[in-house]
Amino acid sequence: MNLAIAITLLVLLALVMLSSYVERVYTEIGKFLSREFQDNIDNFEQLVEPRLKVSRSRAALAFAVLTPVLMAAIALLVGFSIFRNGDWSADEVLEGGLSLLLIVIIFNRFLPFVFFSRTDGKWLVPWIPLLRGLIYLILPVTLVLHASNAAKSASFKLAKHTDHRSMFRMLILRHESQISNQTGKRDVFDERVRRAR
Repeated sequence: MNLAIAITLLVLLALVMLSSYVERVYTEIGKFLSREFQDNIDNFEQLVEPRLKVSRSRAALAFAVLTPVLMAAIALLVGFSIFRNGDWSADEVLEGGLSLLLIVIIFNRFLPFVFFSRTDGKWLVPWIPLLRGLIYLILPVTLVLHASNAAKSASFKLAKHTDHRSMFRMLILRHESQISNQTGKRDVFDERVRRAR
């Protein structure tokens, strides 16, 4: 059982490092960077991204979601290894917490930065099938996120449009109110207010 946990943990750590690296590349695309960073992004855009066969926004969202999901899987695995026997101690819990902290620092931040700053990004080409598989694995989550973002955007546009229309209607009514007060035709104004509601 310990061997299975160790192998699963190693695979998850490698996937976190890979996912964090790709997420970092997508984050840095479009920024003004030094030449070694820009070579990394150029190689990614020319050699890797077209072969992923998904849009840039979908791939970026997939890896932005995948990294925390993998970290949660690692946390569950560490928790399982600590609490599976039922006889755990505070030292083991502290050790598990520190292990997770080190995993975040090393595999989620440090190693992806080292690969981003010290390589040209061509090493990622053999891993394209794995990257594509990870994108399709997380596809149900990204579809839900795309749908919720589209619904939020549509409702925001509708609310924004309604607010502008209401504001425009209030300005017209205010202007008509000033005219009706000047001419003494209060009945016309009251009728317009009733229709506007």
